[in-house]
Amino acid sequence: MKYVLFVAGILILTLGISLTIQSELGTSPFDALLVGLSHHVGLLQTNFAPIPIDRLTLILHEITQTPLFVSRTFIYLVFLILAFLLSGPIGLGTLITVCCAGVLLQFIMGHTKKIIDRILTDMDTSSHTRSDKEHSV
Repeated sequence: MKYVLFVAGILILTLGISLTIQSELGTSPFDALLVGLSHHVGLLQTNFAPIPIDRLTLILHEITQTPLFVSRTFIYLVFLILAFLLSGPIGLGTLITVCCAGVLLQFIMGHTKKIIDRILTDMDTSSHTRSDKEHSV
């Protein structure tokens, strides 16, 4: 079930990225930073995970013991400043992302965690019930 949730998340994430790009209102602060860096450094290639900002958000959240939205907004502000300094493509969408993405992330993660925990608990309970029935026969 975790794999199904992962694939669904990737599909939704991809849809969101596609819609963001097609809006032509700017990119996320992280993407703006990468574009700005590529203008100054050239083609960027790394061995990082596809979205290292997510891991960085969780690490900062854990270290600082602040709400998730504070960690994400701080990171986006740093990226926004660096993107500005490197002439990255900053637009209205970039600014909206800085202001709203952390709050939305915290809200959505809180709800999805409850849903996923409930699904996994129900699956675990049903597999134990099935196993108990098989052993009693």
